[in-house]
Amino acid sequence: MNEFLESRNPVNQELVGKVLITNVEDINTIVEKSKVAQKKWKKIPIDERIQYLVKAAEQLIPEINRL
Repeated sequence: MNEFLESRNPVNQELVGKVLITNVEDINTIVEKSKVAQKKWKKIPIDERIQYLVKAAEQLIPEINRL
């Protein structure tokens, strides 16, 4: 079962969101996978990377208030 830490606005204690609590082993795995992914990402031409980021932005922008 996943545990979450609540993030609250310090002014009014309103719940802003929840953050997954991750153990050290999982963090180490995430960091290693990120390093591998970065090496692959670095090889993709800049124009293609831009296309990926624009597509991601197009999907995220309509959800900005929910996120």
